[in-house]
Amino acid sequence: MSSARLDLRVAVDFGTTYTGVSFDTPNEENNEIQIINKWPGEEGAEDKVPTVLAKDDDINGDIKWGFSCKDLPDDKKWKLFKLLLDPAFLRRRLQNKGHDPWTPRKLSEVHDVVVRFLHQVYLHISSAIPRLLQKAHSLRSGLKFKRWDSMNIEFIFSTPTTWSPPVSQCFRNLVARAGFGNEENHSIGLGLTEAEAAAVFICQPGNSNAKIRDKNVILSIDAGGGTTDLAFVRRMKGYFNLEEVRPVSGIGVGSTKIDWEFAELIKARMNENPVVKSTLPKNFALIASQSPGFQTMKENFGSKDWDQISGEYFTQVAEAERYTHADFKIKEGRLTFTRAELKRCFDKTLELIKTHLQDLLNEAQNHEGMKVDYIVISGGLGSSDYVLEQLKEYIATKAKERNSCVTGSTILTAKSHARKVVIHGLLSDRQSKHHALREYLARANYGIVPRRASPRGLLAGMSTSAEGNYAWPVKYRDTIKACKPVTIKITRKLEPGQQRWTEEIVWLNGERNDLPNRSSQG
Repeated sequence: MSSARLDLRVAVDFGTTYTGVSFDTPNEENNEIQIINKWPGEEGAEDKVPTVLAKDDDINGDIKWGFSCKDLPDDKKWKLFKLLLDPAFLRRRLQNKGHDPWTPRKLSEVHDVVVRFLHQVYLHISSAIPRLLQKAHSLRSGLKFKRWDSMNIEFIFSTPTTWSPPVSQCFRNLVARAGFGNEENHSIGLGLTEAEAAAVFICQPGNSNAKIRDKNVILSIDAGGGTTDLAFVRRMKGYFNLEEVRPVSGIGVGSTKIDWEFAELIKARMNENPVVKSTLPKNFALIASQSPGFQTMKENFGSKDWDQISGEYFTQVAEAERYTHADFKIKEGRLTFTRAELKRCFDKTLELIKTHLQDLLNEAQNHEGMKVDYIVISGGLGSSDYVLEQLKEYIATKAKERNSCVTGSTILTAKSHARKVVIHGLLSDRQSKHHALREYLARANYGIVPRRASPRGLLAGMSTSAEGNYAWPVKYRDTIKACKPVTIKITRKLEPGQQRWTEEIVWLNGERNDLPNRSSQG
């Protein structure tokens, strides 16, 4: 949809643990980005809502979601379901012993949960945003009192780097099922990854103390609830234009990995004291990892106000009330753990992030001669005091290596904007005519299998292929301009009355020197 016709642009950051929504009014003189901070079940202002959905409707037939689920036991709600959209991740989760009560057993169930949750988000914002518009004094009256279904609206969703193209396309379909884009003048688009959006936000004037100049290279590290995304971008000539200098990448490691490590620690303690297994719930270790006390300690670990260098922490586990076992370190449901144990959970998670970061830095300095000027650290996990400290120490160590690409780099953090950077960056990217992030590098190879006739007008350098052969209009690391989609022309002879036909699109990850020409080659 042309930005000249837009009434509203709405960004949705559907996260593993929290979901955020922002919006702007592209054609208003005072086009400021606003963040939805009022949610059902929470009286205070919150920039994000928990990505949680009750399994069953309440006695009135209403669906509980977000903050309304905070008092529900874990076996009565779905959560952490975003990662399960990846079929491979779901298979690994189901194969692990000790199936958690909040994981659906089938991919179709995951899809239904995602649709139901996002539908509640849609219903909320479709009433909340018009109310906010009516209260805005600077808007045109024509927009202030326009009906939601008559507005021209573009919905933009963030996507993690760990999703393959089929998973991203599946997510887009689920978004439509949830109600987004169903009105005549509403449209859906998949926007930046979390790391790209964070880079766009932090690099804008006023969002940091840094003076980012033309040709400066920025490494964005966005560590969230379920994934850690990394992006290298360069400022181009102009007020605020960026280009990618290598494809974005990521790993399925975030703050929920710390939960998993803590659950493993408790499982080991249970195996050392097998007598407790007959009394405690089957999934006690997982339940303990999601208890409010542990989550609070995790979120504040490393903070001067909360952290205890010595001594013990504890969390009250509701499902173990009145249970006591000295060797298991539980007293009347109060489970004790040490600072060293929690630190170990963090360190195992950070080791995976550091390993991925090291691989990317080594590739950048060994094969591309890249020099990083700024490093942006963002995300829920990225705003942790302990994580920030450890990543800064790691980067400082890397900077001392010979020919290191991070020598002299300045680290920028988004701690005070931890929950805003992605939903803010998604819209900031669209506020300029040609997008803030103007050029991308393809993360995969995309091909088309011609059926009856060969494609005509393919990209320069791509030869036509015989029937059944692959043509590859986009290859790994090809430059893609934000406002110039890759197109090809295909000629088809249609039967009388035929209005549709099907083209087969294939994709392969990574850099390849031997892309197959025919389906028989792989």
